[in-house]
Amino acid sequence: MAPIHIYLNWRFFLRSGGAMLLALTFSISFYKTGSLPLFWASVTGFFTLATLLCLWLLADRRPYLTLSAAGLTNRFIGVGLIEWGDVERVYLRQLHVGALASQLMPQHYVCLQLRNEAEYLARMSFWNRLRWASVPGITRFHVNTRALQSSASEIMTHIAQCVEAYSASHNR
Repeated sequence: MAPIHIYLNWRFFLRSGGAMLLALTFSISFYKTGSLPLFWASVTGFFTLATLLCLWLLADRRPYLTLSAAGLTNRFIGVGLIEWGDVERVYLRQLHVGALASQLMPQHYVCLQLRNEAEYLARMSFWNRLRWASVPGITRFHVNTRALQSSASEIMTHIAQCVEAYSASHNR
């Protein structure tokens, strides 16, 4: 089975641009209240960081998610290859979190329950361990499908095919 590569969706960057416009509106409120240094500090700092992040993500042409008969690689989690033999369960989770926009557009997560989670946690960076420990309702090992070219159901279908190929190659 050939590996399936899934990339970030360009619409994600359009939504990020909308979020930046919202932040600009917030920054303008500082300007109107007469706090000019705070206005320029917030505008300059936020937009510099957001622009650098968007440019970095646009320039990075590596796949976000790779599914193969050997396992799954999610660059965002940063643990390398998660072998299908280590996966106990894969399930889809839909969360309504955050601001009103998240309520209107729920986030879909493909969650992985692993047999030897400690081995993969040791490979995860300290920052990622902290970040994913605080998200209620999903496992630390997951795929956030909001910014991807494929939908959550398509990813689940690809995973089922990959697990089947893994099982066929290991049960000979």
